[in-house]
Amino acid sequence: MKQTLLQFLDFSKKERTGIYVLLFVSTCIWVLPVFFSNENIDMSRVEVTMLDAKIRKLKNDSLTYSASQFHESENHVSTYPKIDTQSLFYFDPNTIGKQEWIKLGVKEKTAETILKYVTAGGRFRDKHDLSKIFGLPHYQIERLMPYVVLSEVKENIWDEPVYKKKEIRQIHIDLNTADSISLMLAPGIGQKLAGRIIKYRDRLGGFVSISQLSEVYGITDSLLIRLQSIWFVSFPLQVKKLEVNSIDLEELRKHPYVSFSMSKHIIAYRKSHGRITDSEEMNGIVGIDRDKLARLIPYLEY
Repeated sequence: MKQTLLQFLDFSKKERTGIYVLLFVSTCIWVLPVFFSNENIDMSRVEVTMLDAKIRKLKNDSLTYSASQFHESENHVSTYPKIDTQSLFYFDPNTIGKQEWIKLGVKEKTAETILKYVTAGGRFRDKHDLSKIFGLPHYQIERLMPYVVLSEVKENIWDEPVYKKKEIRQIHIDLNTADSISLMLAPGIGQKLAGRIIKYRDRLGGFVSISQLSEVYGITDSLLIRLQSIWFVSFPLQVKKLEVNSIDLEELRKHPYVSFSMSKHIIAYRKSHGRITDSEEMNGIVGIDRDKLARLIPYLEY
């Protein structure tokens, strides 16, 4: 029987191989379900979890951004001058002096400009006229306007403004020494036009006649007629002279009455004939526009 049992348990090579394969397949069938479960995944729960994570991230980003904006806002505000509201008081800009302006927080130079404007005959007719003062910052204008009290305006029983009759006085301004504020006292002259007049005066070296204002852009014939009774040019003339015998080409051509061609003819004549002695000799130079030369002669020095 023992021999029969051994014969029964004796397997060939092919049979042993089949047994091994069967054991491997059985093992896989038993183990694989552990790794590949058939349980359904709750996708809605996964989506909710992901959404919560995104919401938390957005909240954190929002808080970070708000904090950075707050710090930027703090830094921005700190760049403006600190305002001491306790130093403010009601004032009439037409009557207060330099020290009162300084107490209101206005710079000394700006206060002097305001006083110069008032002394020259300028008047503040409305609190918004503060914006016309050069050098007075916008934030300071907004700060001062509620405290402006103008003596020209009073309230009657019907709450209607009653204006005092303004005193009319003649204004005379030297065109060669006036600043922009003084020029703006004349009717029809605003800040831009006053700036153009001063710029052209600097290019000329000074005005020799009121009629030269017609060469400034924005000065009409009717405006010039009105200005002739207000502005004047003092004598003796104090204009900047051009040294004809030493000035170079580039400097000479900067003058409004000298073209490039004209400056070349003057320099060429000087090189070939030597020193120019007077205006008659200038008139003898060939190629020069006689009208421009006539206007230029008061500015020449020999």
